[in-house]
Amino acid sequence: NTESVANILAFHELNGLKGAHIKFDRLKEDAFFLVFDTGRVVKFTRCDIGLYFYDTQNKENHEFTVKDSGFSFLTTKKEIEDSMMKKEVLKARKVRFYQELIGWPATKDLKNILDQRVKNADVTSDDVDRAIELGEPEAIPKGKMIRKHPMPHKTREQQKTDPRIKERWLKFILILFMVESTSF
Repeated sequence: NTESVANILAFHELNGLKGAHIKFDRLKEDAFFLVFDTGRVVKFTRCDIGLYFYDTQNKENHEFTVKDSGFSFLTTKKEIEDSMMKKEVLKARKVRFYQELIGWPATKDLKNILDQRVKNADVTSDDVDRAIELGEPEAIPKGKMIRKHPMPHKTREQQKTDPRIKERWLKFILILFMVESTSF
């Protein structure tokens, strides 16, 4: 429309405003919301040519406060999952499984292991972050130890081993515990 007047704002300028932030979820609505710390929310709706606009003549459709609108910015686990690729969700679940397999290291230790010690792993520290974002439970052993001393058990007398087998077995164990020049 040649008769209309418009100010064009860059998205990064709105996002840089102090005391405000932007919310956008195209799965819910093709609009973005500029949310001020005061509770005021300004809605920018998409027009036919693809630009987002704020109608100053029709403020009741574009401006409201969080308190009286019933508008909520909570995100469910399903919405977070939907925003990720399937492969990312699977890897986030797999990383918790691996965490359990290697003895439940703390999440920060697991990220450190994945970043610095393990090469060519199929999961990364980013997958740990995604697992946290998805709310995947941390693999923590359940229960508590109440026995103060181990139960006694009978030991069998060790049989003699052929020295040649023993030598090969020791070489195998040494090779097994040396992975990519890292000993365990």
